[in-house]
Amino acid sequence: MRLSRLVRTVAATLALVALCSDAPAQSPWQQPASDLASQIASILGRGTARLIIRNLSSLSVDEIPAIRKLLEQDLRALGVVANSAPKDTVVRVTLSETAHGFTWVAEVIQSDDTQVAVVDLPSSKNSQTPAPVQFMLRREALITTREPVLDALDLEGTMILLAPAEIDVETHSQTGWIKAQTTPNPARLQLARDPRGMLLPLVRGPGFDAWLAGLHCTGSPAQAPAAGWTIECQASDDPWPLTSTPVNSEPAPAGPVPIPPPSPPPAQTPPPLTQIRVFYDAARNYFTGVVSPSLGVDLPPFYSAAVLERSTGAALVINSIDGKVLLAANGKLIPVNGTSDWGSDFALIYSGCGDGEQIIVSGAGNSSPGNSPADTLRAFQITGSDATAASSPLVIDGTVTALWTAPDSKSVLAVIRNSQNQYEVDRVTALCD
Repeated sequence: MRLSRLVRTVAATLALVALCSDAPAQSPWQQPASDLASQIASILGRGTARLIIRNLSSLSVDEIPAIRKLLEQDLRALGVVANSAPKDTVVRVTLSETAHGFTWVAEVIQSDDTQVAVVDLPSSKNSQTPAPVQFMLRREALITTREPVLDALDLEGTMILLAPAEIDVETHSQTGWIKAQTTPNPARLQLARDPRGMLLPLVRGPGFDAWLAGLHCTGSPAQAPAAGWTIECQASDDPWPLTSTPVNSEPAPAGPVPIPPPSPPPAQTPPPLTQIRVFYDAARNYFTGVVSPSLGVDLPPFYSAAVLERSTGAALVINSIDGKVLLAANGKLIPVNGTSDWGSDFALIYSGCGDGEQIIVSGAGNSSPGNSPADTLRAFQITGSDATAASSPLVIDGTVTALWTAPDSKSVLAVIRNSQNQYEVDRVTALCD
């Protein structure tokens, strides 16, 4: 009797063990599928929709049916029935991948309205967070002048300097830079105490665009070299471009920023930047926060901005006038972690190191009693909403007064007021260790 009971107990235990061993392991896609389904359902409510999935990531085609099944199950549990019939409501899910992991983007299309849901998750090969790639910042002095400089532009042997009251054309000789031409800026508005200005090369042909408070100037070399440069200025309240590459002078059309296909460009090649323009407050030294086209979120006034190209569209990093660094993306405005010691100036570069793009940031350095303050420059990488220092501080003998991305997008131009009270224009690049 006891032996029979023992046999039955052992048999039941073995059956339970066999059953557990045959149970499927939890899929790594269960949680992201649940999160994405929850976002989709919050947009749609209860009803039916056509579910389309396209894979632009390294996932094998064998894994897609399992992901579809998980999404359909989670949606059904939330009251959304996904089927293949043609419907006015379509959920188009794109499985994409970046250097940091997977990004699942769901475009919820209802008639003429489209809303976006996004889930980020680390890939299995990136399950362990890698140590940040370290860079070395290199500084190269280009030109020094006693006049204040708002921005500079190197046009193949000709240096354009934008000052609060004039535009200078400098030519290079064996003895250094020589001022070849000075064109006064027609004063339209009273400049702020710490004014800003911006220079960009022309889209077609040699020349430049210049922006000041209430003023837009265009310069181009005369057909006869001896005639110098033709520089014309006119009153303008148009917004300034935030890209560093040549842009059209015509403002971008109003409307939401379109979502490009979520396939990131190679890290070595700067991606084509979304055209974003911003209005400058002529009575102050900052931008108003009004941008064109709209990013779907109200921005506060800010000093500096950088356009990041992401799989879900353009994201904007801004340094608001209250000292907070914020990220505007997907219709949301969130703080960027790790930026408490950032200065008011930063600029984006595409160095090809790490994930390809970095932000060069000014900051306060150390100074001893009786000595002039020394600012610093550091490289940061932005992952999600986190900023990670990727270089040691580059100590500057003086104060950084402006930072602009160079037209090649691979370096930044820093305007520095040095200890001799001169203005120095330096080129700063990031070198991979």
